[in-house]
Parts: sequence; C-alpha cells; structure tokens
Amino acid sequence: MEETKNRRKIKILYLLDTLQQKTDENKGLTIPEIFDELYLKGISAERKAIYSDISALKEAGFEIQKRKTQENVTYHLLGDSLNGNDIRKLAYLVGCTDFAATTEKNNLSLKLAKKTTEENRARILGAMLNFYPLSEWNIQEELTLAFDSIFEKKKVTFTYRGNTIRLSPFAIAAADRSLYLVGGSRTLKDGIDFFDFSYITDMIQLDRKAETAAVTTGSDSFDLKQYLDQNIASPIGRTVELELSVPENQLTAVLDDLAKGDAVKDSAIEKTEDGSFQVKILLKLTPETIKYLYKNSETVILHSPRCVKEKLKRIEKLANAF
Repeated sequence: MEETKNRRKIKILYLLDTLQQKTDENKGLTIPEIFDELYLKGISAERKAIYSDISALKEAGFEIQKRKTQENVTYHLLGDSLNGNDIRKLAYLVGCTDFAATTEKNNLSLKLAKKTTEENRARILGAMLNFYPLSEWNIQEELTLAFDSIFEKKKVTFTYRGNTIRLSPFAIAAADRSLYLVGGSRTLKDGIDFFDFSYITDMIQLDRKAETAAVTTGSDSFDLKQYLDQNIASPIGRTVELELSVPENQLTAVLDDLAKGDAVKDSAIEKTEDGSFQVKILLKLTPETIKYLYKNSETVILHSPRCVKEKLKRIEKLANAF
C-alpha cells in the first residue's frame, strides 16, 4: 500500500513537471499527449488516474485550465506571477541592456529560459543576439514578432521604406551591428531577399503557413547559409570580385590604390560609351579596401558583389547615427 502511495506521489510530480515544461497560457496538452509524455519518462498511468491527479494539483493550488475546442480538450498550467510571454519579453529586454557584459546577459537569458516552456525556451535562446545598437528600441516589437513567426512557421506582412512586403520569414541575420529579416516570396526577385530591421514597421503575423525557401526560390538545393554568407555576412578577409565604374581620369590611381599590398589577383577593364571604365577586379578584401571604397563612393561606383555593397550601407548607417 505504501509503495502504491509513493508511486502516485512520484507520478503527480512528473505530471506537474510535464505541465510546467509543455504548457502555458497559449499551448496545452490533451490527455493522450500527457499519457505519452509520462510514458517517455517511465511512468505508466491510466486515463482515470491522470484526471484524478490533475484534480489533486488543482486542489493543491495550481491553476490548471481545461479548454475545449471542436477538435480536442487541452489542459494548461497557468501562473499567478510571470507567465511564459512575460518571461520571453524579459529575456529580450535583458539582451538590450547596457549595464551588463554579453556573457552576463546570455547567462541571465539562459536562467530565464529554464523558467518557461520548451517552445518559449527555444525562442529565447534563438533571440540571444547582441549585435544590434542598444539604442534601437524601435525594432524590439518587430524583432519579437519575427522570431515568433519563424518559430511558428507563419507568414508576415510589414512596411519597408514605404512599400508593403508580404513573405515567409526564414531567418534573422546579424552583421556589423545591424539585424536583417531574411524571407522569401515568389513575387521577390530570385524568390528571396533580406530587410534591415531599422526600416521595418507595422509588422503583422498572418494566419497563413509560411512556405519553405525551396518553394519560394524554386530550388530544392537552395542553401540558406550560403545565401547569408554571399549577401549579408561581412566580406572582409574573403576573395571577391569587385565590379566598379571608374572615371577615365582616375582609372590609374584607383587601380594603384586597390593593388596596394599585392592583394589583386586578377582584373579586367572595359571602356563604356560614356567614357568611363567598367572594372572587374579580383582581390582579397581588407579593412583598408572597404575604407577606400567608402571614402571614394561618390566617384568609384560599386555595382557588385552585394555583400560588399551591404557592408558600405552599414558603415553609412553607423556614421549617420553619431
């Protein structure tokens, strides 16, 4: 008899742990799902016993809410103090503070993540980015919604530099203290593009399932990581082919400046109808090269690659912030 009582106490504890880890005000579990979770933990239970244990937890003061829909009945463990959304928002705020070092902020975020459900935990851990300017509080709402939409595989719509954009969000990328939302739509060129969070406003999550990158790009072999490396990641230290427009009277000086340190591996020059020169030059990109391109951007026009163009845009944005 004593053994049976002890087993029931253990089962109730496992049930409570399951409800804490798997449910909150938004997400619940059905009785069969609870049964499966207990079974995975080595606990066998009958349906009637689970109902009885839930009642016992409610009598002990735990707020367990039963919700009915047309499809099923779910159980949710609610809290009187911080709920899952509160904890997630706190974690985002921790990431934006300037009173603690990055390591301390990440440790605080990890502690908060352990206090909420597995789904919220994944969102918190995914949001542990510390690359964007701490003063840019205006992106917080859009950033939070974007993380949720990626996690929940939902489409979003937002305003970007006066245009309405609707897409399936794939990832959030960071480079040079800027954050980008990467997403796809069959209406976009190549089916995919990225958008600086600094210019995203009025984001709304749509009740429509997001498409995959393979669908929007039309390629089953599409590599998202490779796309990010080629378009967003800092190009410094990589060998790239620069395509430039250079005035005729500056051609020699530009080539000499870019060739400093024997960085140039190959080049091609073609004169255009307007008298300027189209220059393609293959070189290993250095900070000095970036500084030169930025300083001379009004006369030496960069056409590609996009990752270098984005690097120069980020430098311009940071320069205007001070």
